Amino acid sequence: MKKHNLKRRIIIKSLISFVLLFSLASCTQLLELSRMQQCNFKFKDVSNIRLSNINIQNINSFSSLRFADAAKLLAAYSSGNLPLTFTLNLEAKNPNSMKASMNGLEWIAIIDDIEVAKGNVSQSIVIPPNNVSTEIPISVSVNLLEVLSGKSKTTILDFGMNLAGVGNNKSRVKIKIKPNIKVGNAYLPMPGYITLSPEI
Repeated sequence: MKKHNLKRRIIIKSLISFVLLFSLASCTQLLELSRMQQCNFKFKDVSNIRLSNINIQNINSFSSLRFADAAKLLAAYSSGNLPLTFTLNLEAKNPNSMKASMNGLEWIAIIDDIEVAKGNVSQSIVIPPNNVSTEIPISVSVNLLEVLSGKSKTTILDFGMNLAGVGNNKSRVKIKIKPNIKVGNAYLPMPGYITLSPEI
């Protein structure tokens, strides 16, 4: 009977210790989330724009493409897969005197009011205190023929060119982000998305 009571007391003490440790961790993570909510995020620019793996960021217009590159784009269009890849560069600043961190970042990329892609940065991001700038690059890859299904060839090709600043119209780019932290085995997101647009 004494052995049974001793074993029971050990189990109870272990459970209490676990609950206390989890509560302390949760408090720490909630403070991290609070500091994250106070961080300032900015959409810096778009870089590494490639259409069917062709760098289109440094050309003047579609007509200035090399013949081989133009032929590659048309062949990709005919194949049903016209990949557009680019990087959305964000900047974060933390005004607090202690670091802020997140375990992940949900994002939605929007171009000309069209949701082109969404995903999740599944790695820890630490934002130092005292407004030290932190770069957050987000890589995006989409098949334009799926995103712009039913649109004409000219419209689809112009969509990619406009993003690179070499088309007839300037793209309107936005990104929605939602940082989250890990509490135990669950992820606790910030309430609602933060919508960012490049500063003009």
